[in-house]
Amino acid sequence: MLPLFEQYRPKTIEDVVGQDEAVKTLQFIAKRGFVGRVFWLTGKSGTGKTTLARIIAKTVAQSYAIVEIDAADLSIDRVRQYEDWCRMKPIGCEAHAFIINEAHSLRPNILARLNTTFEKPEVLKNSVWCFTTTIDGHNRLFDSEEIETVPFGSRTIQLRLKSDENVTLSFAIRARNAAQAEGMDGRPLDEYVNLVRKPNHNWREVFQAIAAGIMCL
Repeated sequence: MLPLFEQYRPKTIEDVVGQDEAVKTLQFIAKRGFVGRVFWLTGKSGTGKTTLARIIAKTVAQSYAIVEIDAADLSIDRVRQYEDWCRMKPIGCEAHAFIINEAHSLRPNILARLNTTFEKPEVLKNSVWCFTTTIDGHNRLFDSEEIETVPFGSRTIQLRLKSDENVTLSFAIRARNAAQAEGMDGRPLDEYVNLVRKPNHNWREVFQAIAAGIMCL
């Protein structure tokens, strides 16, 4: 059986809680498809950036056609390799999907290369790209003076994920509903709110705590 945090991890855009603005944007884009898009997801740790990126990726690709990598490990050679892959659709999939985490670590030479990559029609027609970071886009990544190309930000659809009290409450309700469904609930909602706050909305930690019986004790 899957761990509790995997059983209840959002599987679709509609499953994502507390991020209504980002969800509505993605639902609108989904009507025309995610292929050919470059997404830039920002937000504090635990707000669901990587979860959303994986949902986007899975709408167009099977696991064998999804690449997830930290920006610090992204080299020019890797980008060239990804470009070569994108000359054709992967067998049985709509497109290739690339998830670049910790995107604030992108080096200027990689940014310049990616700008070139996203100018190639054969790349975009066969891929979707998601960049995730805890740092907002108003920095060197979006400054044309840093790289002698079109600003990177102009290539992306920016989604800013929130971490306010509405997000905390929505997450707490989702956690309590899961605990109730699993027969692991015995505490009021405000204790779930505290449970969510303590690890800064970390999905895995919250559900690991529930699975350990913390809400039954």
